[in-house]
Amino acid sequence: MEKTPKEKRSLDECLNAHPELAKIVREIADEMDLCIEQGGSMDEAEERIVPLVRKLGAEALAARARRVAAKVSAPAGVQVRRHSKKKSSG
Repeated sequence: MEKTPKEKRSLDECLNAHPELAKIVREIADEMDLCIEQGGSMDEAEERIVPLVRKLGAEALAARARRVAAKVSAPAGVQVRRHSKKKSSG
């Protein structure tokens, strides 16, 4: 049974469905823990975490693009015709 967008999933459910994102979220959590252990400043923590958040966003968009591309690709055995302009003599 597929859930509608209104039905809320837990974070674990979401990350289990998207392991490529889960890996980056773990990296962010690990980096946060390391910053705390090392006693770094908030500025240092920001410098270390912001690139990972950007990486997470880029991977989320790339994963979405892959899912959309997989849905719109032609089924096996179906020929896809390219659209071309008609040639007119006139």
